[in-house]
Amino acid sequence: EHAVAAMMTRGAVEMGLDRTQCYIPELVSKPVGAPVGIDLDSSDVVVISGGARGVTAACAIALAGQCRAKIALLGRSNPPFDEPSWLKGMDTPAQMKKAVFANGFENEKPTPARVEAEYRRFASNRDIKANLEHIRKWGNEVTYFCVDIRDKDLVNATMEKVTRQLGPVTVLIHGAGVL
Repeated sequence: EHAVAAMMTRGAVEMGLDRTQCYIPELVSKPVGAPVGIDLDSSDVVVISGGARGVTAACAIALAGQCRAKIALLGRSNPPFDEPSWLKGMDTPAQMKKAVFANGFENEKPTPARVEAEYRRFASNRDIKANLEHIRKWGNEVTYFCVDIRDKDLVNATMEKVTRQLGPVTVLIHGAGVL
């Protein structure tokens, strides 16, 4: 009964069920305490899983503003790449999609789904590049590694690369998760 009642509620509902109860968490506003200082410098290496976009990127940018540590971001997106010249100057989604439709498919007829997928690939690339540049503007060295943290061997190999390129890892922040 509880589950059915919750499912009939409008909007997103997060719930937990056990054998006898349905639990629905509520958000409660609370004041934030004083900021805590971060004692990291340019000799420290911070590895952050979760990629170079969204919440993880926002956290990495905020961290970069507090310290000058070297930052290694691990994410599933492909590493940043140079976009084609025909996409330069295209800033809105409509402009980008039109350019992708006209130029992105040499010997195939593009479908709306393929145009959307290519647009998202280019938009994601732009987000990643912009976030890495934002971190660099704070004076931090930053590197992006394409790795799925569910792949133990790839994570081990990537951590070895991080250590070789940037130095021993001082801090590990795990921000990756299922969307």
